[in-house]
Amino acid sequence: MMSVRFPAKRIQRVYPYCMCKARPDYGKNKRMNLNPATFIADTHVHVYPVHDAARLIEQAGTHLGRLADGPDALRAIFLTEVHGHDFFGALKNGSHAVPSLHVLEQEESEALLLRHETAGDLWLFAGRQIVTAERLEVLALTMEKVVEDGAPVSDIVRAVGDTGGIPVLSWAPGKWFFERGTIVKRVVEEFEPGQLRIGDTSLRPVGWPEPGIMKRAGAEGRTVLAGSDPLPFRGEERQAGQYAVCFECAFDPGRPVTSIRAALSDPALRVKRVGRRNSVPQMLNRLYRHRRGKKHIG
Repeated sequence: MMSVRFPAKRIQRVYPYCMCKARPDYGKNKRMNLNPATFIADTHVHVYPVHDAARLIEQAGTHLGRLADGPDALRAIFLTEVHGHDFFGALKNGSHAVPSLHVLEQEESEALLLRHETAGDLWLFAGRQIVTAERLEVLALTMEKVVEDGAPVSDIVRAVGDTGGIPVLSWAPGKWFFERGTIVKRVVEEFEPGQLRIGDTSLRPVGWPEPGIMKRAGAEGRTVLAGSDPLPFRGEERQAGQYAVCFECAFDPGRPVTSIRAALSDPALRVKRVGRRNSVPQMLNRLYRHRRGKKHIG
């Protein structure tokens, strides 16, 4: 296997573009058609009924394409759907038709290949967002099964992992302070890096210091993912794909879910956060509009 050198310390700052140029030779695998691939992915995406799904997908594809360093990078959207919402299922069974979009079903049911007339091809992975008893947010990537809200955070992380999903403890405004900050620290210490990842979002504004828990997690080899986190009001479609991650992994397009789960469960995976987060005024405006428009949820 070709030797690839990475910095000794995991890079935490936001890069304007994905600069993953070195591509390891993963060799051949008899059971899977694995090839090295570079992914540029938004790992925290909601598609609410109030959104124009066609515009959101187009915006995600356009923004991710701009962040990619070259045309060969695979673009991906990881859904994080809240209780009562199933955009992924509706898209897969045809009950939600999206203009200018061709949906290609896969043998592995948690993934779809989207072919957009102008944005091109994007991988779409199923996923859920679960609210814990402590009012923290756990993302369950590459998972269709619904895990009910309201259980303790540790139990939810285990439930997601036991189902085969990828658990991510996501940062959210005001939710990592005081007593809940202590809970977040305890949960991160409870699970190994390959069992729990940390999630950053565009709502952590530029200039807001990286939380100590997030910084330590990255330094200790725990994967830190990133996503745009569109909120449930009109106009949020433009957020999709603006904050993302870049990583290299062995990928089999015939088994996309298995490939991604293996990659994101590997503590040695090198991930770069790319794109841009909101300014403070942008973040405050989004949160204000979210609070004002909560009637649209559901």
